[in-house]
Amino acid sequence: MTGLGRGPTYNCRRYVSMDIHVIGMILRRVSGKSLIELLQQNIWNTIGMESDADWLTDSQGSAFALGGLNVTTRDYARFGRLLLNNGAFNGKQIVSAAWIKAATTPQADYLQPQVGKLGYGYQIWLPSEAQQGEFFCVGVYGQYIYVNQKHNVVIVKNSADLGFLDELN
Repeated sequence: MTGLGRGPTYNCRRYVSMDIHVIGMILRRVSGKSLIELLQQNIWNTIGMESDADWLTDSQGSAFALGGLNVTTRDYARFGRLLLNNGAFNGKQIVSAAWIKAATTPQADYLQPQVGKLGYGYQIWLPSEAQQGEFFCVGVYGQYIYVNQKHNVVIVKNSADLGFLDELN
């Protein structure tokens, strides 16, 4: 997920995609499994995803942790439901509720949402005037998973913004 592109101003001066990629490399090394295997084993099969995902990989076949996960809209919605329910699916805790809370909470003052600027958790954005439990994920090409826990809402948008870098030129 990234703050590049159109839309609101992102309040994350230290967002570095490569940091996420390095974390992915550490996960592969520690677990002995690829990111694809870890996702398949711990989330994909567990929450009943309908379709295979497509993840961009390098020349060695290693997935790019920093982005490139392509998922159907329905399966993004299933992932959104997992976030909505604080990591639980069908009564089973799949992801730690404490981690979901940490991921949706700014961990430093500069990551706090401000008027006209989004806040940031762990790969999760926080609207500037968000209520507790309101957050969203953003993909670089215009994919969104919006979650509002208070109102029991998940909204997903899957798109292809091929001009996402135009503002940087």
